Amino acid sequence: MAKYLVKYTVLFVDQNISVSDELDVKEGEVYFDEDTSDNKKVVDKDSAIKFVLTKYNQNEDNVVIIPQKVWDSKEGLGDTKIIIKDVSLLK
Repeated sequence: MAKYLVKYTVLFVDQNISVSDELDVKEGEVYFDEDTSDNKKVVDKDSAIKFVLTKYNQNEDNVVIIPQKVWDSKEGLGDTKIIIKDVSLLK
């Protein structure tokens, strides 16, 4: 069964702080596709990206550890943005 390594950066906009991380996504993992309002399985690089985006949209701390500096700021968590940097197929 294939695995995809998805590398990304989460930007905490109000604080201008970015955190880079990566997530191994196994083929066959299930995620909720908001576009089709249906559960989908990871089958390729594009669906591996959607899997990570779904986890991020549910809660940022599903994909990164939120820095204490963000929590301590007067803005709190505030606006965030995720940027997918790379997706690699792992065997």
